Amino acid sequence: MDEATEIIVLTSLVQTAVITLTLLVFIFQFRSQETAIKESSYQNLKGRYNDFMMVQAEKPELSKLLREWLGRDTETKIAPEDVSVVANLLIAYGIVEEAFLLYAKK
Repeated sequence: MDEATEIIVLTSLVQTAVITLTLLVFIFQFRSQETAIKESSYQNLKGRYNDFMMVQAEKPELSKLLREWLGRDTETKIAPEDVSVVANLLIAYGIVEEAFLLYAKK
């Protein structure tokens, strides 16, 4: 081979190596970003759950009211003072739903 052909072959090999390394770096960055997003979602859910548990510990009437409702029929009207309890139960439902969706997405 002459010198010009060797330079072209060498240049092509270098370009191929650079492109391959660039793709590998991109793949590793994408994987680490995906892992960070999953961890962030889990930590957010864990924080919401801990906040909800703190509210439960501060207000034991929430769990008492839930136990009472489980024994009642569905036509029971909610007293105005129990509206905050219902709101907290909806928050709990949202947390469970978010946990399930995170589990389903793996």
